[in-house]
Amino acid sequence: KLFIHQTKLEILSVSDDSGLIVRVDGTRLETTSERPYSHTDHDVELFEVRSHEKWFEVVSKPYGIYVVFNGNLLFVEVAHFYHGKLCGLCGNYNLDRN
Repeated sequence: KLFIHQTKLEILSVSDDSGLIVRVDGTRLETTSERPYSHTDHDVELFEVRSHEKWFEVVSKPYGIYVVFNGNLLFVEVAHFYHGKLCGLCGNYNLDRN
């Protein structure tokens, strides 16, 4: 799960065979690399979701967030202004690996 602004984004495994689905506030998305989903609020794009084969990519330029996930591997990159302000699976971004 990823929360951006007041929006809940989920990338979920349906089963081992059918891969992943993406839901935004409970609504399932159909997206490809050529046809991304763009989530806007007051004419400002909050984030974009693209799928590349078995990978999903989430980019939020206003919030400085980049996430790639395939159901097994997760890559998260955030802007420097999050330094020391995060918690969870990826730590708190305080540059201390312990």
